[in-house]
Amino acid sequence: MVCNKDLTYEEFLDQKPPLQEVIAYIDIENEWLMLGVILALTKDAIYQLPRGTIAGKPVSLLELWLKTPTASRRQLLEGLRKDPAKQDAAENFERHLNDTYEAADCKQAELDKKPGSFVSGKDIAMVEPKENQSHVPASDSEHRMKMKDYEIENLKEKESELNSEIRELRANLGANEEKLNNIVKKKDSEIETLNATIEKKESELQATILSNEEKIIEIEDKMKLSIKDKENEFNSEIEELKAFIRRKEEEIFESQEKLKMHQKISKMKDLEIENLRARLERREQDIKWGSFEVHLTSPSAEQCKDVLTRIEDKHQHVYLSDSSSSIAQLLVGPLLQIKNIRSLYIFSTPLTQQFFDFFSSQISGNDTLESLYLNHNSISDVGVTTLVQSLKPNRKLQYLSLEFNTQITSLSVPLLADLICSNCTLSVLDVSNTSIDADGVLDLVDSLKFNTKLGKLVVDQKHKAICSQFVGRLDFSYKSTTAYENFGTTKVVS
Repeated sequence: MVCNKDLTYEEFLDQKPPLQEVIAYIDIENEWLMLGVILALTKDAIYQLPRGTIAGKPVSLLELWLKTPTASRRQLLEGLRKDPAKQDAAENFERHLNDTYEAADCKQAELDKKPGSFVSGKDIAMVEPKENQSHVPASDSEHRMKMKDYEIENLKEKESELNSEIRELRANLGANEEKLNNIVKKKDSEIETLNATIEKKESELQATILSNEEKIIEIEDKMKLSIKDKENEFNSEIEELKAFIRRKEEEIFESQEKLKMHQKISKMKDLEIENLRARLERREQDIKWGSFEVHLTSPSAEQCKDVLTRIEDKHQHVYLSDSSSSIAQLLVGPLLQIKNIRSLYIFSTPLTQQFFDFFSSQISGNDTLESLYLNHNSISDVGVTTLVQSLKPNRKLQYLSLEFNTQITSLSVPLLADLICSNCTLSVLDVSNTSIDADGVLDLVDSLKFNTKLGKLVVDQKHKAICSQFVGRLDFSYKSTTAYENFGTTKVVS
């Protein structure tokens, strides 16, 4: 049954339902906590409910919910729909709402048909369908006029009743006014007593405050003295720390400088290592045996020992290249003790002072070695000093080559000139491709006046123009890439 109405179903849903309606149509036994979730009540609100049996809590929950501003039939229906376990309850409640809405509307329509029934203006508008108001019959208009009259009479009766109640209230107010005055007087007396008590407490509090202020001032004075002592102590510690920091900064600066120096040295060492690696990659580390010679390239200590055990009398020429001073010392000492070694070639092997100290004792009295080649950055001015001293008493060495040693400078010229003057067996001295300047070359050439046995002095081609006096006893060489590849031999231009 569908009836016309001014109150729509949506407006009906937005109204708060009566408590009995909810209790009657929703099964809430033993599910009060879930009901609180459905009604969107906060956890604090739920736990503020009075303690007691579970049966009484659902009703308390509903009463609490109905006090919220958002409580409505719609909210309750939507909450039931969201719970999968409450789908049946949601459907039953929705049917109840539809039935209630239709029944209430139809009941109002029946009341409209009875003469003398009292209905409000809003209810009358709800009863009459909106779309039919423009087509109301005349008899209905008369009926409505009568209903208006009835309504006015009822309102007058209610007004009379309200006036009677107002008179009774005024009488009661008059009776209660005296009681109220007595109560006011009593309260005034109590207020005066309280004021006196407050004044007394304020006086006591003021005295306590004054006493506390004196104590506070005393404590503040002590704290100021303590703070000043601490401040002086801290200042002293700060000065000590500053001095300590300055010392540490100086130490750090020195360490940084040392570190920079070490880093530079490390970079130089790394570069040297890379160069050595590059050279090792270019040259195969091996030992080659010829008919009359042995070639050692970057040999290990074990390989040197193996060569010393295998070398024969026919091997009169030994070549050592791209090695170290320690390996050279390990190899050369035993070799010079073998009486058949005629030539010793050492190339690209930086020799230390320790090596020359050892070598000088071996070469000074040697009577078999005829040719000694120390080429390609194997010897410096320091090494020349020791070498020359050991060769002065030597009476066998005929060929001494110091070419391609850029660390030999003009500082070695006096020693070499002395060697030329004192050694009577040396026939060739090669100092080409060194760092000896023109003046040094002239000094060496001048020393030839005192040695008629020295057949050739080999110097750089660039000095040929200044050496015309002894050009017959000189050879001039220029740097050649084949010289290194051929173990130190040079191109000589007469």
